[in-house]
Amino acid sequence: MIEYPHLFSPYKLGSITLKNRIVATAHATAKIVDGVPTDGDLAYWEKVARGGAGLIITGGTVVHSTSTLRRRMLNEAYLEEAIPRFRQRAEVIHSHGAKVIGQILHLGREMIGGESEYPLRAPSSIKSPRSQYRPMELTQEDIAE
Repeated sequence: MIEYPHLFSPYKLGSITLKNRIVATAHATAKIVDGVPTDGDLAYWEKVARGGAGLIITGGTVVHSTSTLRRRMLNEAYLEEAIPRFRQRAEVIHSHGAKVIGQILHLGREMIGGESEYPLRAPSSIKSPRSQYRPMELTQEDIAE
């Protein structure tokens, strides 16, 4: 540990203090059913926290139904029934002394290899080089929503 003397020391990040400088970067578990975390998802994050990470960034939390994939394998933050599971996830992570940040997203002009019931929507109608479809440009009403 002499090579990395600060790795296991606390770190102040804004208003929170991390127990160490080990970060589990944003990724998802694919253990989500109909937009709601399952017991398997919670068990995964608990294992990461128990393993010693000071900060865990959970990935892929969709903020609007227009960004939902048909397989519904991403967290869906706008669902009331998902909120208690997010709370449980945070509690399980905190029980091991880790902090958690949830990555929020709207897929916009890309669908990351999935399919959606909704057309792509983005700030402009410029097509992504990674997508075969051109998105619909957001209206003022879309932005307000």
